[in-house]
Amino acid sequence: MSGTIYGPVVQVSGAEGDVSVALSPERPVYRVDNFPFDRPRLTSDQARAQPVRLLQARYQSVEFTGRAAELARLARWRDGPDTASVLLLHGPGGQGKTRMATQFAHESHVRGWRVLEARHSTQVASAASSPAPVADEEGALLIADYAERWPTADLLEMLTDAVRQRGRSARVLLICRAAGMWWQSLAHRLDNLGLPAEKLALGPLADEPGLDIGTLFVGAVRTFAAALAVPGAVDLAPPMPAGGRWADRGFGRVLAVHMAALATVDRWLQRNRMSRWTPWPTSLRTCCGANVFTGRCCTRTAQCRPTRTRSPTRHTRLRSPGR
Repeated sequence: MSGTIYGPVVQVSGAEGDVSVALSPERPVYRVDNFPFDRPRLTSDQARAQPVRLLQARYQSVEFTGRAAELARLARWRDGPDTASVLLLHGPGGQGKTRMATQFAHESHVRGWRVLEARHSTQVASAASSPAPVADEEGALLIADYAERWPTADLLEMLTDAVRQRGRSARVLLICRAAGMWWQSLAHRLDNLGLPAEKLALGPLADEPGLDIGTLFVGAVRTFAAALAVPGAVDLAPPMPAGGRWADRGFGRVLAVHMAALATVDRWLQRNRMSRWTPWPTSLRTCCGANVFTGRCCTRTAQCRPTRTRSPTRHTRLRSPGR
């Protein structure tokens, strides 16, 4: 039998569960990959060229610590009786949301869950890893960061697709900074669809009982000193004296502690500069450690560099061309 077939032809095999086929010429609104468990590594040369990369969550430079109560709350949500549900993890930037979600993903994978990552088509896709196969999957956990940046229609499409798990549980963990009107509107629409939705606010790490920020700072200093191949800076002390609330002194967020630790290692290099050290980038040779990430001088001059003294705050103005 012969003939002509007009239009698209789609063949699907080996698929499990419900499958949606979109014949629209437009690109998909989102992409789902295996969660990237394999963290990239930086060489000392790469870290010295761009030290700020050590602060990025995807490198996981400093070992995860704390957040026991929040992880327990996430575990209860994951193991709850609902067939499908959504949870919003929100908090200010630098609070450690992405790192905690990564830790939760690891723990869920160990418990037998398949962990996936969703990204909007406007976001750059990460290099997804291929975790070891799980014999009997407990369910599927889908994690989407920067959820507040998704158009509501696209987010709803992703959520409704994600919960179509035949015979197993489905959980969607959304991550964002502020749970504002967009979340209230989305939660209302999810409720109309019969999909349970809840939220979890991530507070300052300094408020966690039993966690010493000074110890966290020292651990970060040692990690950054090793990453930058600066063994002499491993025993630097915290910048604040004991006593009082760390959060009141600007160290309520994890990122603030790590930034201070990285700036402290850089100040040690400024004070102990030797001929055997590889010259550092101009963006780091600033007059104060507080501006180590911006490359701008604290006196707002166009160009400055530290003098060869032991004080990291003294600087010398460079003459402009023609003067």
